[in-house]
Amino acid sequence: MLFLAIFCSNFILQFSAEILGDFSCTIPAFNGSVYSQTAVNCNNSYSDIACQQLYPPAYAYSISSKYPKAGGTGGRPLGCYSSSGRPTGPIDEIMKLKASISCPKTCGYCCLVSPKLFENKFRMR
Repeated sequence: MLFLAIFCSNFILQFSAEILGDFSCTIPAFNGSVYSQTAVNCNNSYSDIACQQLYPPAYAYSISSKYPKAGGTGGRPLGCYSSSGRPTGPIDEIMKLKASISCPKTCGYCCLVSPKLFENKFRMR
């Protein structure tokens, strides 16, 4: 019976994408929390494809978006904030910092980084 309960909870968690664990850059909504517009209004430091390889989706079979999007509830990639591999595990601040510098759009952390971080500092004089 316990096995069945664990199996069902894992099954439901995989197919019902929701924001768990880290609620950075989210706003309250009728059905829970959703990502704010400021969560994804920047560019990644790396290419989007590279960021998707570095931070694979939390839920492969997500009903909604596999990555954060404004107004969405798709799960944030676990590698963006968790070293435990569990969505409700402790937040690893070092992993979160690395993700917000390298791939803030993919991880939904644009609201945590300064736009000046992405400006080209090497200008010709």
